Amino acid sequence: MITEIITEETVKKYMPLLKNEEIFGIENERFTCFGACDEETGDPIGILTAEVYMEHIRIRRIFTSPKDKKTEKALISLVTDLPEDMKLPVYCFGTDEEIDEALLLESGFTEVPSDYSYIEGTPEDIKDLGTPPKVCEVRTLDRAPLTGVQNFITGTQPDGILGVPDSYLDLNRFSDASLVAVNQHRIVGLLMVEETDDMIEVPYICATGNKVTIFLFYVFKKLLEAEYDAEARLRFVICDELKKVAINALMESGVEKKVRIFRYD
Repeated sequence: MITEIITEETVKKYMPLLKNEEIFGIENERFTCFGACDEETGDPIGILTAEVYMEHIRIRRIFTSPKDKKTEKALISLVTDLPEDMKLPVYCFGTDEEIDEALLLESGFTEVPSDYSYIEGTPEDIKDLGTPPKVCEVRTLDRAPLTGVQNFITGTQPDGILGVPDSYLDLNRFSDASLVAVNQHRIVGLLMVEETDDMIEVPYICATGNKVTIFLFYVFKKLLEAEYDAEARLRFVICDELKKVAINALMESGVEKKVRIFRYD
């Protein structure tokens, strides 16, 4: 088995194992992806996708075909056994269905307390809010003042790990479907969207008041109806009780799933 960093030059070899967002992430340098291939045939047998933030590294996905623990551990070691001057805590997040607990524990990870959960549903599960008062103008991210968006994120104390790991606007992460609420040239709310092959994820919602939040959700529902399949998988990242109450109030039948966090130091 040979392991290597997947680059623009080698990405074609790993195409059968990579998702679209991972291919684009390699191209725009958002993701660091590692690959494993058969030493004799050169055929790809596994990949690991990671994101490097200012204070930690996140493992997003480990995949081998066929499933092979030896290959998985070899890929994990590429992220956890970095030189001393490059070392950062390494995290892996997920629900019970997404996490391979045995693999992570055998690789030296420790489960740590988590206040995070996901609320999942479909665009159809967002309640019909009628037509709420237009308390602000709502723009998509590509039409918003990016400096203002950045300042809003910085001023609202991002969670630091899962929702907004770094306090800066990563345009390679967030979709143009992200919504920005503006009132009298001042940003008063954000609903940030991350699109993957599997789902529409909303990792960050923040507004200066409940009326702005409701209007953002009203516009978001309209956007989902116009741009996405009604049965698309929709996920909200929850990091505090207030957000959980708010999302549950705006969803018909959202399902809450606990997020488990594993850390390697």
